[in-house]
Amino acid sequence: MKAIKVLVTCLCSLALSSPLYAQDIVRLDKATLSGLGLEGGPNAEGIMRYGKTLYDGDKFNVSVAAGNGPDNIEVIEVESFPVQEFCYLINGSATFIGKDGQTATFNTGDFFIIPLGWGGTMITQGNSLYQVLLVISDERGEAIPGAFPTMVNPTYMSGLGLDVSSFPPAGEDAESNRKTIWDGSELEITIMDVISNSGDFTDMSEEFVYVLNGSATLTQLGGEPQTFYTGDFFVVPEGWDGNWTVEGNHLYRELIAVPAN
Repeated sequence: MKAIKVLVTCLCSLALSSPLYAQDIVRLDKATLSGLGLEGGPNAEGIMRYGKTLYDGDKFNVSVAAGNGPDNIEVIEVESFPVQEFCYLINGSATFIGKDGQTATFNTGDFFIIPLGWGGTMITQGNSLYQVLLVISDERGEAIPGAFPTMVNPTYMSGLGLDVSSFPPAGEDAESNRKTIWDGSELEITIMDVISNSGDFTDMSEEFVYVLNGSATLTQLGGEPQTFYTGDFFVVPEGWDGNWTVEGNHLYRELIAVPAN
């Protein structure tokens, strides 16, 4: 129980510190994503804890957390995970063992979800530090009974197996495909693609975006354009107005996290 209190304290301090909310698009700082400039150090028990908030908005926050125990491994017993976390593993590995023995391991480069209410053993390892990018909703929802940490399927991220849909902002006939990966009580995770197009958006809802293919140029009303390419992370703040222009080899594709309805 003591270990999970340490973990929760670390995450909560990240989620509530150093607000960087801005009205324009927020590009996630690549230096922080590379592990530079994180704040923290060893606690009284010798456990390493580092972190930094990258975005603190109306509906969710985005942060980088890093840590480790002795010998580059930490074992945390979790009675009930206090939030839903959408995670991108920057360095190291995370193994989850459920109370029923179910096991999953995630490695550097994986996207995964830790469900609200999950219980079991979490084992993190890293070459010096385990490091992860976290998206956490500001609102608490209801736990999903029996839910287990789930990886975003690389097949879907590759654009295969998505469901055919349309993209009305670009016209009802605009070719688009999408797949909802996780429909939780706090965050919804979706992969979508769309043909190259340009359109104006008004009063957008907050979105965390990872570009999987192509480029997106976003220009706030009265502002300067910002262009994001494959591998870039950015956040669209709540209430944003402006133009999206997306391009790609036929299709632009992105991974999105939004607050649950």
